[in-house]
Amino acid sequence: MRVSLFAMTGLLFASVVIAQDDATKKDLAKLQGSWALVSGDHDGKKVSEEEAKKTTIIFEGEKFDFPDVSGIGTSQKGTIKIDPSKNLKWMDSKATNDNTKGQVSLGIYEFTEDHYRVCFAPPGKPRPTEFSSKPGSNHRFTVWKRINANESAEKDLAKMQGTWALVSGERDGKKVSEEEAKNTVITIRGSDFVFPDVSKIGTSAKGTIKLDPTKNPKWIDPTSSKDGVKSLGIYEFVGSGYRVCFAEPGKDRPQDFSAKSGSGHNLQVWADSVEGTYVLVSGELKGQALAKEVVQAASLVIEGNKHKAIAGSDPVIGTHKLSPGKTPKEIDSQETEGPSKGLTLGIYKYENGEFTVCFAAPGKDRPKEFTTKSGTGEFIHAWKKK
Repeated sequence: MRVSLFAMTGLLFASVVIAQDDATKKDLAKLQGSWALVSGDHDGKKVSEEEAKKTTIIFEGEKFDFPDVSGIGTSQKGTIKIDPSKNLKWMDSKATNDNTKGQVSLGIYEFTEDHYRVCFAPPGKPRPTEFSSKPGSNHRFTVWKRINANESAEKDLAKMQGTWALVSGERDGKKVSEEEAKNTVITIRGSDFVFPDVSKIGTSAKGTIKLDPTKNPKWIDPTSSKDGVKSLGIYEFVGSGYRVCFAEPGKDRPQDFSAKSGSGHNLQVWADSVEGTYVLVSGELKGQALAKEVVQAASLVIEGNKHKAIAGSDPVIGTHKLSPGKTPKEIDSQETEGPSKGLTLGIYKYENGEFTVCFAAPGKDRPKEFTTKSGTGEFIHAWKKK
């Protein structure tokens, strides 16, 4: 049987197309999930270690998203188109967010074990021909490492530990009253959660949570200890706390942080619950324990972001900013009255009504752990809520 040259050519072309499609699907599958920035260069300038640590990217299908603001990405959100048949492999990024919507950046990419690297030209410029970002090129060259799902979940769970106060809530389009919000707290220990008081905003009074921070938005699934009922939700850390949005049991997971009428969604915003009046339980200064009479006479009052403390001869009055999304949690104290006026950097933890703070000496770097050593100028106070 004769086979025409046209037929053979058509079969060969089809085989090549199928092979290219398979290679594209294979590389796209490799990109799925969350990646952490290892290093980056833009126009010859290196990304700082601090920025690299907080920069992640998430791929879902051909979509990508930087959960946090990033200066190294081609855009905050967008889509990619890859062509692994090229040498070097091609990756084209198209912005979908408002500021740069529709802009296309041409790039190259390659995988190396647990990493991938990519180099983009600015929109409208020719594709890079090497993995570099020389001054004047305006190229963005980045190296990424896949985020281990279990490690990432453990880190986020560690951020959630302690007692949190409800800032605001909304269920099926109805806002939680200010009075109810003030009286609602949740305590998270390990993967267990409990509402100490009766709450209408919680998915259940007690239960466990499971996190998956590799998704976008991140997933949180609580299971009731009472009847085993599971709800599907999403979460993110914002400002000095975090927010969650849950669907009703048996319903699909929310896609955004809203609780419109008829959705049945439960939207909650939480922040550290440190307001109140405290007595000092113990304290250290430069490695030495505070005198018993100083501890017994000390007091602390916190209202909103304002505080007044007495732990010695002079009162300390000022404002503070909490960052519970950090590990360890961070506190910046701005004193307006007292012996140490100005900004002081510290860390804190709050659990079961006990508020422990560790501050550096004014003008010094933030402590990394809850210890004081002779000569450091750091001090620790452990306060108990009345």
